[in-house]
Amino acid sequence: MIRRWGRAACLAIVMNACSLGFDGEQYQGSGGGSDGPCPADALHAPAVPDGWQGPVQIATAPDEAALPSCPFISSLVHADLTGASDCACTCGVDPASKCSAYTNLYPDGANCGGVTQGVSLPAETCHSINTFGLDSGEVVWQPMGDPCVAMGLAQPTPAEWSMHTLLCAASATPMGDGSVCATPLSGFDPLICIYADGEGECPSEFPMRHQHYKNYRDERSCTPCSCSGGACGGDVVVTPGDSNCSPMNTITIPPEECKLVSGLSSMPSAIYVAEATGTCAATGGEVTGEVTPSEPLVVCCTS
Repeated sequence: MIRRWGRAACLAIVMNACSLGFDGEQYQGSGGGSDGPCPADALHAPAVPDGWQGPVQIATAPDEAALPSCPFISSLVHADLTGASDCACTCGVDPASKCSAYTNLYPDGANCGGVTQGVSLPAETCHSINTFGLDSGEVVWQPMGDPCVAMGLAQPTPAEWSMHTLLCAASATPMGDGSVCATPLSGFDPLICIYADGEGECPSEFPMRHQHYKNYRDERSCTPCSCSGGACGGDVVVTPGDSNCSPMNTITIPPEECKLVSGLSSMPSAIYVAEATGTCAATGGEVTGEVTPSEPLVVCCTS
């Protein structure tokens, strides 16, 4: 006999979707079925076997938006899980916290050689550089550090289904011999199908087997990302006679350039204005764990 699907027998298929099902009035035939032949342009299939649900028609597409509209109760299932083995690492730069300048102050006329006073300048921080008490001196500095930083935590590339299948309740008439006669639905495969939870084999009357899944289980994580390959640049700005790095009367010194600074007091100051150069490259971000399909559903169709 034909299995009449009532709303009370709803089977959860995908997230908030209810199972396929008919209320009695959705059958074209009456309670006892039709004793006449199935029309030539209709779909004909054997009775739904015990342990299976149906009948349905199916439509399959790689793009969910390309699936046809179902006029009755429907549910969406999936196959071919892809994009499951990548992590995405991204790099940025933070010269203000990752770069510093090592500044040397020499007596006037030393050509930046001999006795020196070295001062490490964190970026964007004002420092005194003249504990020698020089009236004038020569300054040279070298950038230090790598401005590259990993941006946030690495996350696995989202998994995606490469195939989607819409199960649509068939517009079926129960025939007197227990078989099904159904009006073909536009856009759907011209076959009658049945379905059941799991990964079982198909009954002989419905030999075309399609394995689908309602969901997936994602147990992946990513190893930490790191970034390197950049360089610190910028300038050191010296302010003679002002320990507060006043913007007035400053002397800008490019990296590695020996430059005379006159008019030093006992407390001149300098600030390193850092810039990032070079290209940052990410390492790490390896995938651990797996993503696997879950909640299997097997669909079997007439040939």
